[in-house]
Amino acid sequence: SKINEPHKSLIKQHIDDLQIYGLDALGIKALTGNLQGLFRIRAGDFRVIFQKNDENYTIISILHRKDAYK
Repeated sequence: SKINEPHKSLIKQHIDDLQIYGLDALGIKALTGNLQGLFRIRAGDFRVIFQKNDENYTIISILHRKDAYK
């Protein structure tokens, strides 16, 4: 599904914060279970799932919260 403009701006701001502040940015949580090794950012009703590789971050998915952990 498409992400509407207000959510796009919020998601972009959170990704920018990740680049600036790293894992100390607000709303970041390490995931557990079968998603261990990944992190998530809460951006409104959306979740940005990513992994950290050395000093880089790779976004795995940007999904609505109801679909993010399936």
